[in-house]
Amino acid sequence: STLVFNDANTYGGGVYNELTGRMSATSTQLLANTAKLRGGGLYNGLNGAATFTNSVIQHNSAHVTGGGIYNATCRCSIALHNTKIVLNDPNNCRPSGSVTGCSG
Repeated sequence: STLVFNDANTYGGGVYNELTGRMSATSTQLLANTAKLRGGGLYNGLNGAATFTNSVIQHNSAHVTGGGIYNATCRCSIALHNTKIVLNDPNNCRPSGSVTGCSG
C-alpha cells in the first residue's frame, strides 16, 4: 500500500491509530503526508499498537512535532521490522526514544 499526499487538521496525516487500535502494515509507504499538529506519517495514541514490516515512512511533515511518527506516551507501542523512517520534518519520531529503531 501507498498513502501519499494526505493532510490532517490535527493528528495523523497518513494514519491515525488510537483507542486500542491494532494495525499491521507490510510493504507500505507513508509518503509526503502532513498533520497540522503531530504525526505527519503516523499518529499512534492511547493504547494504540502499530507494526511496520518492509516499509518506508518518508517526506512526511507535522507543524508541531513527529513529522514521521508521533507515538503518544500512554501505553502505546510501535514495532519496526526492516522499516526506514527518513527525511521527515521537523523530525522522524517523537517523543525521542519512544520508537525503538527510529532516530532523529
